[in-house]
Amino acid sequence: MDAGKAWVETRGALWKYRWLLPTKEFKAHCAAVHKYAEWFVQLRLQRGDKYLEGIQSETGLTSTGRYILLDELAKVTQDPVELRSQTLNILTAGRDTTASLIGWVFYFLSRHPDVFNKLREQVLQQFGPYKPSRPSGIEFKELRDSIPYINSVINEALRVAPVIPLNERVAIRDTVLPRGGGEDGSDPIFVPKGTQVLIPTYAMTRRVDIWGPDVDDFRPERWEENGGRKSGFEFIPFGGGIRHCLGQQFARIKTAYVIVRLLQRYDKIENAEKPADAPMRFHHTIENRSGSGVQVRLHEA
Repeated sequence: MDAGKAWVETRGALWKYRWLLPTKEFKAHCAAVHKYAEWFVQLRLQRGDKYLEGIQSETGLTSTGRYILLDELAKVTQDPVELRSQTLNILTAGRDTTASLIGWVFYFLSRHPDVFNKLREQVLQQFGPYKPSRPSGIEFKELRDSIPYINSVINEALRVAPVIPLNERVAIRDTVLPRGGGEDGSDPIFVPKGTQVLIPTYAMTRRVDIWGPDVDDFRPERWEENGGRKSGFEFIPFGGGIRHCLGQQFARIKTAYVIVRLLQRYDKIENAEKPADAPMRFHHTIENRSGSGVQVRLHEA
């Protein structure tokens, strides 16, 4: 999958000249990924509707309390290609992007011990320390609402190192955007049907006129100033509009959960990269992750 995603990124960068790339290797990667997903699809289809006995249709939960995506999709269609495509859509979009976000959070925490200490203090106040004999449960609502500073840290990581640094849309009809035309870009601009519009997320998060002179600094407190920053379309790490990322809340909650669990258990984090002052580097496929990895050292409390 990683190799296939790298090819997708390269083909996208070449735009209408993508035909210059050889396709044999790319198709081989796609076939391997499809074969993997098709195994699960065929297994589900062979089990048939009897397998769904015990499912509570209103909640989407099985009798064991689990929500199984492929089972829910199979209620709508039995088309194996559609089931494979939708399953891979979720897997591809949600696997590396969330992992990259978690990696960037701890990359920055290892270089900003003051942020780590402030965040850990709030985690312990809300959830208490780690207890191996009796780990406490954490509810969704608690992760979402109880520690606003977690959201500030996640937002700042997404701003400084957006997981999707470049996005795109295609105009399905002739339209006019309110800005982007004229010499200074402040006039309306006509966008013909079929035009590919690139959205440079990374560039938007580096605008000094929006984020201030410390735009390159990792400073979560900026999200708490003036009563809490109300971001609009200048901050769209998960896209915007009706086609924004469906897994946005899942990614945020999963990242917050990992933060809480690790900070309950570890009281210190150190940057283990050599040299310690190495500049931040990016590695792009479809998502963006640290080019040097996330090399940290954790001290157990």
